[in-house]
Amino acid sequence: MGQSLNSESSEEDRSSALAGFAIDSQITMFYYTDIGPATKFYGDIIGLEKTLDWSWVIFFQTGPSSFIGLVKEGEGAFHRVQPHNAVMLSLVTNDLDLWYARLKGKDDVTFLKPLGNSGPIRSFMVEDPGGYTVEFFQWLPSPE
Repeated sequence: MGQSLNSESSEEDRSSALAGFAIDSQITMFYYTDIGPATKFYGDIIGLEKTLDWSWVIFFQTGPSSFIGLVKEGEGAFHRVQPHNAVMLSLVTNDLDLWYARLKGKDDVTFLKPLGNSGPIRSFMVEDPGGYTVEFFQWLPSPE
């Protein structure tokens, strides 16, 4: 992997500044008027593991402690569905070519950007049924 997302501060500085402030996992919530197509997209097409299903909210695991939450708009939902979404789900993988081949072979996948290099990453982007951008990328080796 070419890049690290850690800040320049030392591990000791971070540990003392956040003593007692643990973050156990991360969930990004996306909102839909119809949760069915998004559930099919993330579960059947992408192949993520469903970890929670309460019918109005469904979680899929994207990493060891990270998830995407699909929320049906309506009572109990914190936000409303927006006509244009300014949120992008970025999935980092060293198996980028395998993901590209898997999704390229699916009829119900809309590609927003083909596989290619852009700055420090190699990536492609697809659109989910609610209009959210899903980016798959891998870090390129840092130039020495």
